[in-house]
Amino acid sequence: MIANYNDAGLDLSYDPEFYALMAESFERSVGRRLAPESQGAEWLYDRSPAVVLAHNTDADPRFIYANRAAQACFEYSWDEFVTLPSRLSAEAPDRAERERLLNAVAANGFIADYRGLRIA
Repeated sequence: MIANYNDAGLDLSYDPEFYALMAESFERSVGRRLAPESQGAEWLYDRSPAVVLAHNTDADPRFIYANRAAQACFEYSWDEFVTLPSRLSAEAPDRAERERLLNAVAANGFIADYRGLRIA
């Protein structure tokens, strides 16, 4: 059974069920694998060069996953990320662009071309 990802305090960094959910969703939406064939949750979290973030479905979404590439890029630790409402990851003037990003994700299931200043 997949956990309720709106619950605070879950450590999803190496969670195989959460990885499977992200990998299946990514492959269905993007048409390619999230990780190399023989790799899984540990590779995605520790060694993926791509920034991978996920947030929950709360009214004010909070990050629930941030791989090490995301942590390095944003300069947040895992504990800082998973308590951060995702809206606070952009400076106030850039929040309209963040809203465009979220609308594109809602319409397409993912976004691969986002560029913008993030708050560290």
